[in-house]
Amino acid sequence: APLADRTGRPQGVDELVAALALHGGVDELPSALVAAVGATRYGLVHTEFERLRPGFDRDDWLGDTRGWLARAMVGLGELDLKAGKHDDAKRHFRGVVEVAESIAAADPDRPGARRGLFESYLRPGRAYGFPAEYRRADEWLAKARDTADRWVADRPDDPEPMALLSWSYRKLADIRKLSGDPDAAIHHYLQAVAIGQASVDQHPD
Repeated sequence: APLADRTGRPQGVDELVAALALHGGVDELPSALVAAVGATRYGLVHTEFERLRPGFDRDDWLGDTRGWLARAMVGLGELDLKAGKHDDAKRHFRGVVEVAESIAAADPDRPGARRGLFESYLRPGRAYGFPAEYRRADEWLAKARDTADRWVADRPDDPEPMALLSWSYRKLADIRKLSGDPDAAIHHYLQAVAIGQASVDQHPD
């Protein structure tokens, strides 16, 4: 299915139930689960439970699951945009922001956490831009810019945040152009070019 392809969720139902139980801190699966799911499914869940138990990391699993939830909501939001359901897209993309913020707050150094946060702010910006709600779009894109700016300050020798900061100024310029503010658009385009050139000069390879 297209949405399943977008989410990239590797876990099956039995593994997910087992992981939820381990995350909850249980030592054994509750016997009541047999009545709830049947003996065959219980056996499958129990097999996954015993397979996952050694070395199961609750924090890592929760982070991965949050990432899956975000990818699922991204897929739904993109489908909403294609269908012209802008309010639904905004709702799903705000959900992506909440998940990305929780991941970044819990472990800002987790691989992809900062970029995920940056990209999560871009998505509501797009959703508000489609129906020409430019002020709200600008607010979200400014959040993306500020995220990239802080990342550059923390890691000035890393080319990735500089590239994203340049990109965010370009997106802000696009919105200002659409909203009828050419002077602000030009200013942001020039900022995007200057940052991009600085990144090239600093990292020629």
